[in-house]
Amino acid sequence: MTSIKLSTVFIAKFKQIWKLAKSGKYLRIVLKGGRGSGKSTAIAMIIILLMMMFPISALVVRKVASTLRESVYEELKEAISILKVERYWHITSGILSMTYLPRGNKIIFRGK
Repeated sequence: MTSIKLSTVFIAKFKQIWKLAKSGKYLRIVLKGGRGSGKSTAIAMIIILLMMMFPISALVVRKVASTLRESVYEELKEAISILKVERYWHITSGILSMTYLPRGNKIIFRGK
């Protein structure tokens, strides 16, 4: 089993965000930063980790459905790869979805 140290995948400014997210004390966390700041990657990894920790599912909604695959879907796939947890996830590309196999919780993608 390959394991990674989370401190090596989160850049310094997002380590505190991960601590806040996993504490379960906060429903909303606002992240600020410009283009290329790493927000999307950090958020994707946090979503994947939280789904592996807790029995929760996620719904990803974008106004335009045709942009889901190239944006959020690919970002979440990359997060799964960075975290080296591919063997725990079933990823479908026809109807976009991701399932955490040990528990069955899903990420569902929707848009117009």
